[in-house]
Amino acid sequence: MNHKRIQKFFSLQRIERILLLQSFLLVGVIRVGLWVISLPSLVKILATFYHHPFSNDHSRNSLSSIAWAVTVSSRYIPRATCLVQGLATQVLLAYEGIPSDLCIGVAKDNPASFEAHAWVEVEGQVVIGGPQLHRYTKLTSFGLRTK
Repeated sequence: MNHKRIQKFFSLQRIERILLLQSFLLVGVIRVGLWVISLPSLVKILATFYHHPFSNDHSRNSLSSIAWAVTVSSRYIPRATCLVQGLATQVLLAYEGIPSDLCIGVAKDNPASFEAHAWVEVEGQVVIGGPQLHRYTKLTSFGLRTK
C-alpha cells in the first residue's frame, strides 16, 4: 500500500475507517468461503456476523457508506465478484438492522453465452451492483434478515 493511500485512510472519520476494515475482512472471508464451501453453508456462517457484531460502536452507517466500503475493499481482494460484494453488503446491512435481498439474474441480451450478475436491494432500491441491471432478468433473490 502506498503512502497516499495510508494517508487517505487515516484522513477518514473513525466510523468510516471501522466500516472499511469490517468490509475488507468480510470481502476476504466471503471470497475464501465461496472457494471452499457451498453458498448455503456460507450464508449460514455469515448470519452469525450480525448476531456477534464486529464492535460495540452502534452508530448507523448509511446504505451509500456501506456500498462505498464494500466497493473500495473489493478492489484489493482478487476475484471479489458481484456475488462476494453482494454477500458482504448484506451482512453489513443486517448488522445495521436493515433487511435486504440479494438478487441473482442472468443476461437476457446474449442467448449464446451465460452471464450472471448479483446485486443487493433494500425495499426495491439497488444498494450495490446496479450498473446495467436492465441487461439482466432476475431469477431469484434471498433475504438476510436481522435477528
